[in-house]
Amino acid sequence: MMKLFKKFLIPFLAIGFLAGCDEEEIVDWTPQQVLAEASNFGAILINGSTGTAYADRSQTVNVGTGDYLIGSRVINVKNVIKDLVPVTVTVNVAFEMDDETLSNWTIGRQRPTTDHDRFIPTIPSGEGAEDYSSVLTATLSYGEETLAVSWNIRVRKIEIIETTIGAMRNGTAGVKVKDVVKIRGYITAHFDEGTGTADTHMYAGVYIADGERAIMLYAGVMSSLWWESEEPAFAIGDLVEVVGSYEPYNGLAEVKPASMVIIESDPNILAPVNLVISDAATQWSKSALTGHDSRITVFNNLTYVSGTVSANGQHSSIYFKSGTTEVLMYINYHVGTAAQDQFRTFVAGLTANVSVVNYTGILSWYNGPQLSPTSFADVSLVS
Repeated sequence: MMKLFKKFLIPFLAIGFLAGCDEEEIVDWTPQQVLAEASNFGAILINGSTGTAYADRSQTVNVGTGDYLIGSRVINVKNVIKDLVPVTVTVNVAFEMDDETLSNWTIGRQRPTTDHDRFIPTIPSGEGAEDYSSVLTATLSYGEETLAVSWNIRVRKIEIIETTIGAMRNGTAGVKVKDVVKIRGYITAHFDEGTGTADTHMYAGVYIADGERAIMLYAGVMSSLWWESEEPAFAIGDLVEVVGSYEPYNGLAEVKPASMVIIESDPNILAPVNLVISDAATQWSKSALTGHDSRITVFNNLTYVSGTVSANGQHSSIYFKSGTTEVLMYINYHVGTAAQDQFRTFVAGLTANVSVVNYTGILSWYNGPQLSPTSFADVSLVS
């Protein structure tokens, strides 16, 4: 028996040794490995305007008017080996702009508010303007370890047309589609403010006016500008200066804002003047109202004809008449769910060809004039 045991002992040892060579030993990741994996996350930094992710940090990031950057403050790294099992761990990220150009950037929060930072560049413009370069550094941390990664950013200068809302609307400013303009006006209305960038509808429309002319601010970085901190940065009645791209839509004049700041005073900017519709037969037409969209409009004694308010999240068309003239009231779902619920109850209580309402709110446009309330307070029941 001893000989037999010795005979088979060496082959058995050899088989065991070979089997051990084929098996990969499972070991926990080091913090450095976790950080290295997190740094490969392509969307640490993206262009909030275009959606471009800047995964290749060897390339210069070029930004211009309308562009802004979003940095992820949290990275979830999957399949990290910890205690010999695969898990998902969280890596925190802190961003820092270089001291030399820090003042050229507006830095705040971005939706969702707890997970992202937002960086809006000041675009060089005017005589003698030059491009400038910035360095944005992200410091990734996990446990006691950190890893820093950086992007070189080039901010391109632009030509800005400084004009007035009135000159834009009457055509004397020579502004063309996609031109970048700088205008001033008083905020007169806006869609549902919400409680922060996570639930706001500000991007859907903020309206500013200068005397008898007005314009809509749409999309761009409006939501981020409005909710730069825990409290709204702007309010109805504020005099603001806006820089943005002129981008009309189906007859509605719109500026896509890249920046907006409050101006203490400007004697050249007139207080908004409401547009009063007193004779629908002569005033409620394309020809009569062209160029007056986005003004606060008073239109009283409208008789309800038809229409119901759709489910929340959907637009609704409600039809009225003034004399024999048909008037469309378009309830944009960006008024918010609470206002939609109020409008739904209100309209359901109206009787066709009997109920009469008054309106004081925005005059909008979609290939023609339409009333577009931004809040439930814009309508009231007469009878």
